[in-house]
Amino acid sequence: MTFNNIIIDANIVISLVNKQDSSRNKVVQKLKKLESEHVRFFLNPLIVSEICTVVLLRSKNVSLAKKAYQLLTAPGSNYIIEKLDEELEQETYRIFTEQAKPKLSATDCSLIAQAKLHGINNIFTLDQTLQKELGKYGLRLLT
Repeated sequence: MTFNNIIIDANIVISLVNKQDSSRNKVVQKLKKLESEHVRFFLNPLIVSEICTVVLLRSKNVSLAKKAYQLLTAPGSNYIIEKLDEELEQETYRIFTEQAKPKLSATDCSLIAQAKLHGINNIFTLDQTLQKELGKYGLRLLT
């Protein structure tokens, strides 16, 4: 079986686990479609930390943050958390520090670095600033 690979931003998982999120239905539908197409979703530890932190701070519910983490780490999950190795870390901070007009966080830059290092062209995000910047790095927004 051939898999397609997509980089997934924290806001996608945050929307997925937050039943009150205004984008949740759109995200759920898109993820179901992608899963039926044998897509694997790549993240890194910076993204996982952002997911857990934002879910906890918004919900004040440790159980919900734990649920988000378990979703990502469940055996057989389509989510693949890449280790933050030296190459990914260096590329992340190279992209971050070389922004002519800084608009992206280091965490956003880690998504771009991860995509570039692994030849993954699509990023699934709800972040409008990141969406606008993807083309500068030869990447596409998954819609």
